[in-house]
Amino acid sequence: MPLTVTSAQEALEISLVAEANDGAYAHFQALAIPSVLEGRVRAVRLMLKSPALRFEGHSALTLEVDGSCLTLSDVRRQVGELALIQPARGRSLDEFEVWRVARPWGALTFGFVQRQPDCLARVGFHRQLN
Repeated sequence: MPLTVTSAQEALEISLVAEANDGAYAHFQALAIPSVLEGRVRAVRLMLKSPALRFEGHSALTLEVDGSCLTLSDVRRQVGELALIQPARGRSLDEFEVWRVARPWGALTFGFVQRQPDCLARVGFHRQLN
């Protein structure tokens, strides 16, 4: 941390391409998922602060999880205590409930979509918020 396009590509052995830029953030997406992640990850996205492409503010690297179901209990066993930072409001089956754990380098978030609330759907890497 902080992540860059190059460091994310090297760490995950992927190629990222620019997807969009909304003025505040530049969005990148993996062209293809490497074989080591196939069946586990279906998409990788990186969002960096524009125009300097800095990992700050609401920047994040996210992995859309695929394959076997990991429950909230499974995640807790691996990473410890989690804090609920975004409860689902019941407005859509596509809403996420998001849990967070702080690490010295930043934070990990774990998203569970209401369509399948007992299975991990997204993992995010974020900078440490003060």
